[in-house]
Amino acid sequence: MGYGLWVIILAITYSLLPITYLFAWESQETVRVAIYKGVAVSVGGEGIAITGMIGSNNVSIQSSDGIEAKTGRDGIDVNGRSYSSLEVRAKDTGIKVNGKRYRGKIEIVRDKSGLLLINELNLEDYLVGLINQEISSKWPMEAVKAQAVVARTYALYQKKAKKDPRYDLESTVTSQVYSGIDSEDELARQAVKETEGEV
Repeated sequence: MGYGLWVIILAITYSLLPITYLFAWESQETVRVAIYKGVAVSVGGEGIAITGMIGSNNVSIQSSDGIEAKTGRDGIDVNGRSYSSLEVRAKDTGIKVNGKRYRGKIEIVRDKSGLLLINELNLEDYLVGLINQEISSKWPMEAVKAQAVVARTYALYQKKAKKDPRYDLESTVTSQVYSGIDSEDELARQAVKETEGEV
């Protein structure tokens, strides 16, 4: 066999392997996803903790039922007070944003057109929350696993490219459709787990 043929065989072999070395991979990799843009939003959930920034002070907002945040003249209005930003954390049951549940934490900031909500969460949890929005987890498992690899690759690429410094991806067809906890299921989680770290 000639030298040229060996080069071709090696090139084909390496092109078929998962390209895990292109991205710095950590199992705790996070992504920041813009999940809502608008003028008013309802945020709640079981055991949520909300903090807001007033000037340079971090202020805890007490609320057992959640909050209604609105675009104010100088910031984000909640219960008659104005904040420059808000951060919401919750237990495993997630944070409800206009009725949809999300893992991780939610940051609410003032955007030029209103409120911007950013969901920061583990990359693998993000993938589980998008699979049933992009395809069906009931498809053959190899197809679902391929979707997980493609979605992970896209997310890491967008995180590296960072068009907007505040977030990595949007939750719409502009990036990948992501709907949080309510679209998760065990088949989607299995596909993500079995391909963890593959891009």
